[in-house]
Amino acid sequence: MTLLESRFDIFITVDRNLAFQNPTRKFKIGIIVLAAPTNRMVDLKKLVPSIKKILGKMKPGMLEEIFE
Repeated sequence: MTLLESRFDIFITVDRNLAFQNPTRKFKIGIIVLAAPTNRMVDLKKLVPSIKKILGKMKPGMLEEIFE
């Protein structure tokens, strides 16, 4: 995650277990977890409007989950 923190402000993932595997508050980037019925692009595209709404509010160490 250190490499990501040096290059990005926000990490977007479909790994729903990330919050349980790592203490996300220690990260220097915001994390957005996508929860769609599948990880196929057709399902993930539906979450884009919600991602856009959250982007401006994200702060380092924040974790937001977006559900379809």
